[in-house]
Amino acid sequence: NSDRRKLVQVLRAATTPSRTVIMTIVDKSWARPGSILDLFLESFRTGDGTKFYLKHLVIVALDSQAFQYSKDIHPHCYHLKTAAHFKPFTSFSYLILNKRRNELLLEVVELGYSVVYTDADVMWLRNPLPHFQIPRELSIACDSSLSDASSEGESTDGGFGGFFHLMSSDVTVEFFHLWKLVGVLYPRVANLSLCEISRDTKFVQSAGFRIKFVEADYYGEFCRPSRNISKTYTMHANCCNNLESKVHDLKLVLHALANPEKSKDGTLHQLFTSGNTLKCLTR
Repeated sequence: NSDRRKLVQVLRAATTPSRTVIMTIVDKSWARPGSILDLFLESFRTGDGTKFYLKHLVIVALDSQAFQYSKDIHPHCYHLKTAAHFKPFTSFSYLILNKRRNELLLEVVELGYSVVYTDADVMWLRNPLPHFQIPRELSIACDSSLSDASSEGESTDGGFGGFFHLMSSDVTVEFFHLWKLVGVLYPRVANLSLCEISRDTKFVQSAGFRIKFVEADYYGEFCRPSRNISKTYTMHANCCNNLESKVHDLKLVLHALANPEKSKDGTLHQLFTSGNTLKCLTR
């Protein structure tokens, strides 16, 4: 159909020689002037060794407004049509997005492309991809808020799996088909995030699906700032359900990266230890 043809065109334009694309998903609240998307793209331009990967980034828009804005500022965009209205920061919306994202990921890997997926509120401080060159179907950074979200029966941006590498292979395709089939019989399974299903050892092993959980210190998050910022490749603005606060804090992170007067690592460390600078960390 026409949507699939458009997806193929975008993937062909954005792919690396090894048939890998970087992908993020936004809606109109995250894709407008001064938004999360602007900061996300800026992190690629200012990060250490990350600017090169902009040409391999595909922005997936959930609505026409986000799609139009994304096209205005980036060459590789795809409109993922959804039946439901997506409202950020709600458990129900994350369930919808989780399901729709999995369908898209399956389609992409079936087309023979591997995916580096990154939430748009994940700032790229340094090139994280060499750390992901692991012969596994999935390499994933699971946030610390996963256990809290699971215990409360909710899905949050923390437990969602905001950064991962998914290898295109027959095993990956079969895993997603099996997940979908089991989800029909057991709806709770269908609603699990990629991080949550990855921790179901019995299910994963039955599919022959190999997973590498990357070291948390390499992938920072607002929920649990890294103790050694010099090792951090990315910074995820999770544990923050206020969009204005999220944008405010991510601007500070990028400003710290671009600060010419102090070392980047020292400035970032100060951000997360001062106690009164970041709005998202104010309790």
